[in-house]
Amino acid sequence: MMVIRLTAVILMAWLPSLSLACGHCLEDRIAAVYDHALMAKTIASKQKMLYFAWDGPVNRDETTRLRILRQSGFVSGITPQSVRVSIEPATMALAYDPLKTNPKRIESALEVIFSKEKIFLILLPSKN
Repeated sequence: MMVIRLTAVILMAWLPSLSLACGHCLEDRIAAVYDHALMAKTIASKQKMLYFAWDGPVNRDETTRLRILRQSGFVSGITPQSVRVSIEPATMALAYDPLKTNPKRIESALEVIFSKEKIFLILLPSKN
């Protein structure tokens, strides 16, 4: 009986850890839009990078990718040439000037633009 209780306690303590992400999906998303030359240029100009996952009831095609790319460049503080968009996995990267804006402002501005398209963003954590 004691062994069953001990096993139950161990399982109850261990099971929640199974729901934690391993990080591979996050790494895959960032790798899909990572550009080493852009990162070097961003660091040299004292800018920072942001990464977003995107989703919505839209076609995952080149037209959508180009639309996201073009519309992202209109947000103040984003370096327009820095925007990178991947269809699979659905990810976006961009550089911004921390002296002109912050991640929350960029996220809010992009959400306003993309909500009309029914594209939703999720800010991805990065070591940047």
